[in-house]
Amino acid sequence: RLDHEHLHGEDPEHYILEERNFDWAFHQVHWDNLLANIEDSLKSRSQIMLMFAGGEPLISKEHEKFLRQCVEREPAGRIKIRYQSNITNLPLTVVRLWESFYEIDLGASIDALGAANDYIRYPSHWKRVEENLNVLAGLDHVLVWLQPCVSIYNVFDIPQLLCWSSELRQIYRGQSR
Repeated sequence: RLDHEHLHGEDPEHYILEERNFDWAFHQVHWDNLLANIEDSLKSRSQIMLMFAGGEPLISKEHEKFLRQCVEREPAGRIKIRYQSNITNLPLTVVRLWESFYEIDLGASIDALGAANDYIRYPSHWKRVEENLNVLAGLDHVLVWLQPCVSIYNVFDIPQLLCWSSELRQIYRGQSR
């Protein structure tokens, strides 16, 4: 819980966190509070955007349960969700839930192709990443973009990655976005 009760310092840029609760995503109270805040925000807004990055949200059962609650309690159609994911996991239950949301944007953290991807993004398996991209290509309400992290491990592979990305764009071309 990051709030001013737990932060101290005269300058906001120099806050010190007293409570180091890095497993917040596994506590249902966090998700309940988030949903309550969303419902409250939607009283004065036509739609909102949520962003899930880090910790690979697509493998979190708590995240999936949160999406289901959004669908059941009906704010889902007014929510745009942005993810950052290595897309090594793409649960079909989550994909089905996404159909109820206004829009899904997914930044694919792909740094290289094939074995280089598997090395950099261990325990990723390139074949699985490609399979998941093919699933995503068939979803009209999901926008996918490439979001590589350039490093010493892939700097010479970036041209190949960009060419592949350009070819992949042909798969998505013609779909309503």
